Amino acid sequence: MDRVDFPFLGNTIIMAVVILTHVFFAFFAVGGSVLAVFSEWWGGRKNDNDYHRLARGLSKFLSDMMKINGVLGVAIVVLTIGLWSKFGAFLYSTQFWPFLAEGAVFLLLMIFSVIYHNTWDTTSRAMHIFYGLLTGFFAIMAGVLINGIWAFMMVPGKWMETQSRWDAFFTPILTESTTHIIIPCFINAALILFVWSYWKSRKPSEDQAYYAKVNKFTGVIGASLLILQPISGIFFLLKVKSSTEELPVPNPWAQLSGGAAQPFLWMMIGLATVAVILTIIYWVRKHDKGRVFLLFASFCMFFAFFMGAYTREKARKPYLVWNVMSMDQTFTKTMKEKGVGDEPKSAVGAIIDGKQVFQGCKGCHVYKGEGGSIGPDLTNIAEKYAGNKTVLMDFIRTPPSPANMVMTPFSGSEAELEAVTDYLLQKGVGDEAKPAAGDAVDDVQKDVGDEAKTAAGDAVDDVQKDVGDEAKPAAGDAVDDVQKDVGDEAKPAAGDVVEGEHVFQLTCKGCHAYKGEGGSMGPELTNMAQKYAGNKAELMDFIRTPPSPANKIMAPFSGSEAELEAVTDYLLQN
Repeated sequence: MDRVDFPFLGNTIIMAVVILTHVFFAFFAVGGSVLAVFSEWWGGRKNDNDYHRLARGLSKFLSDMMKINGVLGVAIVVLTIGLWSKFGAFLYSTQFWPFLAEGAVFLLLMIFSVIYHNTWDTTSRAMHIFYGLLTGFFAIMAGVLINGIWAFMMVPGKWMETQSRWDAFFTPILTESTTHIIIPCFINAALILFVWSYWKSRKPSEDQAYYAKVNKFTGVIGASLLILQPISGIFFLLKVKSSTEELPVPNPWAQLSGGAAQPFLWMMIGLATVAVILTIIYWVRKHDKGRVFLLFASFCMFFAFFMGAYTREKARKPYLVWNVMSMDQTFTKTMKEKGVGDEPKSAVGAIIDGKQVFQGCKGCHVYKGEGGSIGPDLTNIAEKYAGNKTVLMDFIRTPPSPANMVMTPFSGSEAELEAVTDYLLQKGVGDEAKPAAGDAVDDVQKDVGDEAKTAAGDAVDDVQKDVGDEAKPAAGDAVDDVQKDVGDEAKPAAGDVVEGEHVFQLTCKGCHAYKGEGGSMGPELTNMAQKYAGNKAELMDFIRTPPSPANKIMAPFSGSEAELEAVTDYLLQN
């Protein structure tokens, strides 16, 4: 049966939107449940009904919101089963008890949230607070359970040796990861209410004093907890480092410290740092004069939360479960050697269909117009590796650096490896002209979808600071010379007029965009005419032999001087 693919946005984007929406509501549900009962208790202690009013209104909102979040949770399960059926079957089996407990806990959470909301006037204050405490407890437990499953996907820990469901949940990072998730739940709830009450308290009304009180109450709570979040984040990162830095690359720490997750980690750290600074100003200036600073700190933290979720996802790539299951939903060779996920073997003498094997590569690579867009187009791979079948097999079997940061080792048999290699090296009828012999084509193909890496403080060339440019690798990173497969065609014969646009299409467009068309790995080149006005020779030198750090990901120009001048003139035209 053909796989399901959402049009336009794709499966990954659809799943990400549903998960992030669910997480946003879930964070508020966990933090809001605790905040509601705390507000009720505080109101009793201060003998102030305004806090009871806040708790009552919050409990009503949470009671209604639980229904929406339940639907989103079901949607995640349905999407996982429908879009990633093998992965879903493995994950739901391995984490069966946590998922079962999550369902039971969520049901109890919904029940007690309804009881808590509907018994304000029919039970004693002590009993009502008890119902609120149970609601808060089950909300926290729901967060702990789902976080344990996330932690397993990033750091499977001892499970890789024992295959024990106990070890699948109690991973090395469980405690630090849970702390780093639960604190943001409280911060999220407090700061959302702070932003809401800030807006309401600025409007003259008979309830203005009430909203001002709520604003100060939630602001103090949010600002107090916000200071603690970076501390929990540091402990979490240190635990990930100690748990994974010795594991085979690409491990989570390698991705966080210099891989695909690094740019997002730095963005999250930057946002959190700004939020902490603004929060300190809030404390120094006191609430009435400093609350506008906490308002901006709140928005910084909201964005940091989403960036943190994305950073976690990037840290376990290119695996669905680190070193257990690849993005194509096949178990890694490491796990197959342990007897996990064995698939039926082909009968002796049976013909292995290379095209069928390629379906496992299709999620990332396009071939002859079909497939994903994360990795390079493999349509012209036959020309690149003509007469070098063993070289291509070695590349697929164990990708070298830096390709191994985004491409997992081949998990099939040697026969399947040879079959898919033969499939890629076949020459179709009607192929366009191929590269002339002697063209310099590196063996390493860069993942187009891979976000380039950088460390804070790296010197980045002006050409890499163009609008929309993503961070580049740190100057000290060990990165092989990389040349993108862009479907090279035959070079012009002597005497032919060399057209710069034609050269750009063949050699640059795979990585660079120009006037709205092209790749996204390198900087956008539309404004080159302004950047290099009167400096044609300088731009030619840059393209001919890219300086550091651009030379870490950009190969020297392999065409003739006439082609180099033509493409330079094309870029410098107004």
